[in-house]
Amino acid sequence: MGWLTNVWNAITGKKTTVKPSKVNLVGFLDSLSGSSDVTLSSTYMSCVNCHARHFSKILPTHYFGKDISKSKHNNYLLQLQPNDYQTAPTLWKSVAFNYFFGSVAILWLEFDYSNLAEPLKSIWSLDVDANQIRVFISEEGKQYCSFSINGQVHYVAAEDLIILQREVDLSSLFGGRSKAIDASIKALNTSYKGLEKAVEQSQLIRFLITGNAPANAAVKEERQKEYSEQLFKNQDGVAYVTGGDKIQEVTSNGKYPLSPELESLKKDIYEYQAVTSEIVQGKYNEDEFQAYWESTLEPLANELAVALTIKLFSRREISQGNVIHIQSDRVQTASLKTRLNMANLLRQLPIVVENDILALLYLKPVEGGDEPQVNLSFIKQKDQSQYQVGGEDNPGEGEGE
Repeated sequence: MGWLTNVWNAITGKKTTVKPSKVNLVGFLDSLSGSSDVTLSSTYMSCVNCHARHFSKILPTHYFGKDISKSKHNNYLLQLQPNDYQTAPTLWKSVAFNYFFGSVAILWLEFDYSNLAEPLKSIWSLDVDANQIRVFISEEGKQYCSFSINGQVHYVAAEDLIILQREVDLSSLFGGRSKAIDASIKALNTSYKGLEKAVEQSQLIRFLITGNAPANAAVKEERQKEYSEQLFKNQDGVAYVTGGDKIQEVTSNGKYPLSPELESLKKDIYEYQAVTSEIVQGKYNEDEFQAYWESTLEPLANELAVALTIKLFSRREISQGNVIHIQSDRVQTASLKTRLNMANLLRQLPIVVENDILALLYLKPVEGGDEPQVNLSFIKQKDQSQYQVGGEDNPGEGEGE
């Protein structure tokens, strides 16, 4: 709609989320998602939840140049409570979940231009299914979306949305999950259903009864019922068997090893999600997690930071130094040994910030610890005597001896 229109609507009291006139419905956004039921795949959902858990630890921060004190409200929304129902970690977790689950994550930036000092009111994460997102096109070709939050339907222009797409389709504003991975998920789910059926059937037959005398179907059914009552209903543990019959117990542990084909299908899912089974299970070292962060989560973090910067600030504000930067310190995983080495290296630099070293060692910051300190151990060679004893070199000393 444009911020001038929003300001005018705020002054006149007109709501900015009413349905615009002369727009045509394109369709529901959920029709663009994948076809297979990925929620039935424990492997796929484990990967998605793993991404969401780690991404929830990011810390988006508004900087004005190098100063973060000039936008306390933005940082409150980005780091603490973006809306009335979610905390910031929950919001970023839902963003990562939608991004890796259906390959598209959508954020609604709710502006209130009656408060020009702090127009950004809330940040909402929209779920394709739960919020019933619909897409409209105006006669001028402008795109709008409608969605429901707590029973209230909102209509907003696409410019008020942040749309993060994992698989970019330039022909569509919204993307969906790749159909290629759907085939692996469907095959894996079908295989698990077959294993489940095999386990169920293996538990149904507990005893086999064989007899020498010929018997018709009615006799077999009657004797089967008789033995069943003896074996499962008797309380004394005694079963009577005729001389020509033999009872054999069928034992089964109900376990079936996964075949190499199933492991191959699971590997397809891990590769599509750009994660390893060790990361999902929490069995990784710092190098493995660093590779996971740089290849999988950091691209999403960068995409989110750029989108927030563009949506929250004008070009003039960006040129003045306003930017959203995502701090990933809490996401990174480093051993204590590595942190000690980093702290020792920082201490040897010409300029040292004490609280930076304490943060590496998981220690609380100290008052005044953010003030850079100069290491005077680094001086020019010709000034050594002045630094050590406060004396001055005398070029003429010793002359005439």
